[in-house]
Amino acid sequence: MFGGTTPTLTDSAVATGRARLGDPALARPSARLLEAAMRAADGELADAIDRVKTAKGDLTLIAVGGGSILIPDELPGVSEVIRPDHFDAANAIGAAIASVSGQVDRIFHFGPGGRKAALDEASQEARDHAVAAGADPCSVQSVELEESPLAYLTSPTVRIRAKAAGALGGLYEYSPSQH
Repeated sequence: MFGGTTPTLTDSAVATGRARLGDPALARPSARLLEAAMRAADGELADAIDRVKTAKGDLTLIAVGGGSILIPDELPGVSEVIRPDHFDAANAIGAAIASVSGQVDRIFHFGPGGRKAALDEASQEARDHAVAAGADPCSVQSVELEESPLAYLTSPTVRIRAKAAGALGGLYEYSPSQH
């Protein structure tokens, strides 16, 4: 629809009338292929919905985000497809309100500070990664901290997984010593 050389499901959505965007004339030479691709995608989606059901019967499907234009109005296993107001902007809204995170997953050898120092180092490193990814340094908090002792080594060693997250912040230079 936008002049690329590889057909996509977005092209299929336009070719089958599910979406109106780009230049529909570009789909005409590949119309059969695009329609077949959309039928195959519909079948895969119906199968996926059946796999996640926890009980028999049809479910209501709420379609949001950019990919929702690929979903047909009727689908096996679905009683109703609902597209709320502004359904196509859900990805942008989600991205705007999401937390920014950073994580660490590595092996730490206990040094002079012992276990606490290793946990603190991992937490700080996760925090620094979150801030480097765009989190506001004042809002970053540790959200996950997991340690797994490695008993087969001769010196005290542990695998630490740490995750920190915070609200999206402004774009400025950050130094860990600032906070």
